[in-house]
Amino acid sequence: MMMHSYIAAVLAAGAGLVAADQINLINCSGAAPSFSLEAYYPDGATANYDPNENDLCYPVGDQNEVVWEDGTSCTFSSGVTFTTDLELAATEFAPYTYAGTASNGYNSYNCYRDDGHTIFTLGEGSIYCDSIYYCLED
Repeated sequence: MMMHSYIAAVLAAGAGLVAADQINLINCSGAAPSFSLEAYYPDGATANYDPNENDLCYPVGDQNEVVWEDGTSCTFSSGVTFTTDLELAATEFAPYTYAGTASNGYNSYNCYRDDGHTIFTLGEGSIYCDSIYYCLED
């Protein structure tokens, strides 16, 4: 009986744990011209795969690269707008360093400088998409 109570307590405690959403701010190159996009990874899904097209947002269209540190606002197909406010000097920050904040109107996010790794490819591998920043839901 004691063991069942312990297991029930552990399961109840774990039930309140919810993985946080993540948004990656990405620059893609290899095609002319280079472009930027935001990728939404729901509920803490490992951000190392090509997300569903509905989980991608192009802050200035799919033909331009943005300066992430100028602040961006991008509306996903769901109608949710993700807005960033990064430090102007964040390009000089070491990887994994806090770089600013973001919001989607429902939740707040902390953003960090990423290491620039290729997070996925497009165009049958001819376009490399590199993670510049990642934002984690508070």
